[in-house]
Amino acid sequence: MPELLLHFAVPFALSAPLLGVRRALLVASVALIPDFDVLVRVHRSVSHSVLVLGLGVAVALALAFRLRRGLMALVGVCGLALLGHPVMDMFQTLTPVLYPVVNWSVWLDVRGRVLIGEVLKPVVSAETKLGPTVFRAFQSLDAPIFTSEGFIISAMLVAVPILMTLPCKIFGGAVPQRSPEMRARGSNESSASTVSNNDPPLGVSRGGPTPPRGVPCRRVMLRL
Repeated sequence: MPELLLHFAVPFALSAPLLGVRRALLVASVALIPDFDVLVRVHRSVSHSVLVLGLGVAVALALAFRLRRGLMALVGVCGLALLGHPVMDMFQTLTPVLYPVVNWSVWLDVRGRVLIGEVLKPVVSAETKLGPTVFRAFQSLDAPIFTSEGFIISAMLVAVPILMTLPCKIFGGAVPQRSPEMRARGSNESSASTVSNNDPPLGVSRGGPTPPRGVPCRRVMLRL
């Protein structure tokens, strides 16, 4: 399976530019939930089924829509991160992504390499491997938290969004300035809105008393 740190780092790096670092930490933590099945000594169980997880995400979205719609975007991103966990596993080992509809675990083995000689010859291979889905309890499990390559990749994925927020934290961020054309356009629109809102009713002179009902108003012609 992909190491645990990569399961955290990838959704964090993807969501941090959109949601900010704090919410991205929540999204990345939610992405680790499928691996909690090790607590019952069964790994890659129903918690790695896209169908089962998708049902849970649908329920969470329905609750957010009913109770607090402002959280729907965050719940949706957390749901995508959750569904991405078994998808990442599926590209490295047999994973029951379609359980219980399909009682077969799927492994998509995709590889690419280049043969370098007198000519460059790219070689791409893709193979779908299937195996019966069997949930068995384990006595012990040597689960990698990170490998050497995965550690540096995860470190860069996590560090870049955090480092991008440091200038705003230290210097308070830069306030965007409007161009002179935008300021002039905004001033004109504000003046037009003020004039429109302060215009008196048709036929009534500005500043004059409002005539009683039933009394016709004299038509006043203004020369500009």
